Amino acid sequence: RDFTINAIAYDIFEEKFIDLFNGAGDIQSKIIKAIGNPAERFQEDALRMLRACRFASKLEFTIEHETLQAITSHCELIKNISSERIRDELIKLMGTKKPSIGLEIMRITGLMNIIMPELLAGYGIEQNRFHAFDVYYHNLYSCDAAPANNYQVRLAALFHDIAKPQTSHGKPDDEGNSFYNHEIIGSKMTYRIMRRLKFSKSDLDTVSHLIRYHMFYYTAEWTDGAVRRFLRNVGVENLDNLFLLRDADRVGNGTKHGIPKTFLDFKEKIVAIIADDNALKVTDLAINGNDLISALGLKPGKIIGEILNYLLELVLDTPDLNTNKKLIESAKEYYNNKESHSTNEEKN
Repeated sequence: RDFTINAIAYDIFEEKFIDLFNGAGDIQSKIIKAIGNPAERFQEDALRMLRACRFASKLEFTIEHETLQAITSHCELIKNISSERIRDELIKLMGTKKPSIGLEIMRITGLMNIIMPELLAGYGIEQNRFHAFDVYYHNLYSCDAAPANNYQVRLAALFHDIAKPQTSHGKPDDEGNSFYNHEIIGSKMTYRIMRRLKFSKSDLDTVSHLIRYHMFYYTAEWTDGAVRRFLRNVGVENLDNLFLLRDADRVGNGTKHGIPKTFLDFKEKIVAIIADDNALKVTDLAINGNDLISALGLKPGKIIGEILNYLLELVLDTPDLNTNKKLIESAKEYYNNKESHSTNEEKN
């Protein structure tokens, strides 16, 4: 076994516990302690160092001094462990009560610098007046605030502001913002980090997508068309996770309490629009490429997608246009105008 708390046996014949390494005492003292020489245990299997971090998060225990020192001294051994095993251990860590405990131990011992060095760039990077913590701790506490049964949202919360150090302009504007487009760059960074750790394509796409769109700011001035465009970009299937991420982000900043009314209003607006069954993507249109080819005498090509995207933009603003007849008329008008414009350019 690796740790004393995992090395307690039970003799079913004698009906008594066998505790050769004082595991019960360590449970009572709330400490994670390696069996015997901790350096030897980690040399046998370096993944045990990450397991210690996970157990600390799961049980909210502290790691015994010599065990912690051994992790620090032997952290480089984690490089010998496959990315897949590290990934699986990180997913388990995301399922604990407070991942921040294990993540912070990873930082202190040097494990984070080897596995996810990008997170360390946020350490000591102060934010605006709406945040009580620096970027690093805000990411960790947002991760804690995300639901423990959804590791994708927890990973999104952990990485959601990872690009703030790279996008910092030093001087905040009137609203205290100075990390422009961090969600776009952060989405790409997260994709690379998770790909390096051999996460599935589904995890890569979902987590990076959530980070890409976590910086939405709904106001009462948003038109129904604006909300439909938001739904088109985010995807209805991602809404629940995106709202969970935003809620974790809010809790993780350490200064905001309660759910803002605008947030609730936005949810109501979305529910109403989804209930109306409006077209949100090209495949929802009452027309397809074959219809355009037939009605306009076109050949398959890029122009078909261009026209369909144009029609979707019309329908997002005016859902009543989503009939085959009206869309054919709009498509003809768009195509004729395009052809006329091209002809005039050739003459000039």
